[in-house]
Amino acid sequence: MTIEEWDDFIIINSHLGTLVNRTLARLVGHVLSDEAGVSIGIQQDPYRIVLQTMGTVDADDVQKVLQRLADTNVKELAVAASKRTGLFKRRLVHVARRFGAISKWTDFSSITLRQLAKSFEGTVIMDEAVRETQEKDMDIPHTEKVLKAIASKDIAVKTVKAGGEATPIARIGLERISRKADIIPTEKLNLILVGSAKARILNEVKTLVCTSCWKYVEMRRVKDIPAAVKCPECGSSLVAALGVADEDVRKVITKNGARLSEREKDLVSKAEDTAKLVDRYGRLAVYALAGRRIMPEVAGDILRKYKRPTSGFFEAVMEAEREALKERFW
Repeated sequence: MTIEEWDDFIIINSHLGTLVNRTLARLVGHVLSDEAGVSIGIQQDPYRIVLQTMGTVDADDVQKVLQRLADTNVKELAVAASKRTGLFKRRLVHVARRFGAISKWTDFSSITLRQLAKSFEGTVIMDEAVRETQEKDMDIPHTEKVLKAIASKDIAVKTVKAGGEATPIARIGLERISRKADIIPTEKLNLILVGSAKARILNEVKTLVCTSCWKYVEMRRVKDIPAAVKCPECGSSLVAALGVADEDVRKVITKNGARLSEREKDLVSKAEDTAKLVDRYGRLAVYALAGRRIMPEVAGDILRKYKRPTSGFFEAVMEAEREALKERFW
């Protein structure tokens, strides 16, 4: 497991599944909230836990809590933590209605969880809500095993110093969770989205082929392509960047224009179009062409507006990807 900080958030990368992560999130959030005397926002999915701390605690604090939770009564603490959540309020209302204690038409939007829990404290309704919460909303037995493994160092817990930036894996998690829960302000979420898009684009693999001599064909990761793209065979800058395998390109080249299928003709045409962009804009053209389903003419529009790989450039690529996706389904 790794723990890292970004802005007001602490991200625990833990591929333990929804129920274990939900249980862990509640335990950690409950303990930190009590010790720091502030509210801790929690969100989770099957692969990570996100804590919104407002800077009151750091990654080292979270690591220490995880390492000592095995020495606590995990079941008792998890139940206490769950009683603070909106999910438990919905569970309690559902059970109470099933027992006939309240009408199904009763509006509970103005009633706090504290008031609701107090009215059913010490009743079978509360006991049943707690039991269902343990069985359906959490996984206490497996969480206990995870915490024991952390305490015995069978599971290593490390803090990651990312220099004030979220790592690529954390960015993905923050983006997904925020879309569901709106835990991150729009401007901050946009930074994450742009960072994720940039990391994805730089790690794409494109097939480079010289459309001048047609002798050079090579697959390269985008981030490894030099700023000035040149053919090592003839020195031409008319180098295409294609999203197909190099063997497919070589098959077309060996035909030397004879008996090409319509698909192969389209490939040659696309190669020539993208080569013109690379000839004019260099590596930046490859960045634009590495966007999902971005056609050469769309990439050209982006490249005419942006001369450097700025945040605005990657935002434009993201927008073009969204438009291409719309066209595909509409």
